[in-house]
Amino acid sequence: MTVINRARLESILLMSSQHAPQLLQMMQNLIDAAPQNIAKLEQYLASGDTENTQQLLHKIRGSYATIGADELAKQASALEQTSAGNKSISANALQGFIHIYQQSCNELQSIIQLQSVQAAAQLDTLDAAQLMTLLETQNMTACNMVLQNKLSLNQLMSEPDAKLFFHQVACLDFAKAAELLHRYMPNPPKSGG
Repeated sequence: MTVINRARLESILLMSSQHAPQLLQMMQNLIDAAPQNIAKLEQYLASGDTENTQQLLHKIRGSYATIGADELAKQASALEQTSAGNKSISANALQGFIHIYQQSCNELQSIIQLQSVQAAAQLDTLDAAQLMTLLETQNMTACNMVLQNKLSLNQLMSEPDAKLFFHQVACLDFAKAAELLHRYMPNPPKSGG
């Protein structure tokens, strides 16, 4: 069972694509704070601290509702209302909330990992395309880019091709280096030969 409204979260990520890394970091911060929030909630409930209980539940509800954790927000709201009515929150209700909280965090963690992998793949494609352009235009910046991305280039190419590629760049034979890199591009344009 999915507990995250993925359509809403994907919409948020698309609308704020320029700030997606910050949004993903905010989500990671929420996940990282979950164990501490659960411990605080249990402590507040054990000591009968309804004010802090309500504040914490309100904070969790607002933060997670924004990113599509609808079920968690719904349960946080119900517990918040119970606490506001000076009624005690049952152990079953608390355990149900904690279960949904942890499930929401696990699902969000999977989404963050997927987004990170997709972003890295997109970045690698852009970097390779940019490097190709630099090589084709005989731009000396290609040397710096090759040095900065040596590990990625070693992973991209076979070992003999990588050695040859680095040698060609070092000798400033950018045309031959571009030909070699071209073979490893995701969708290389078809040559007319």
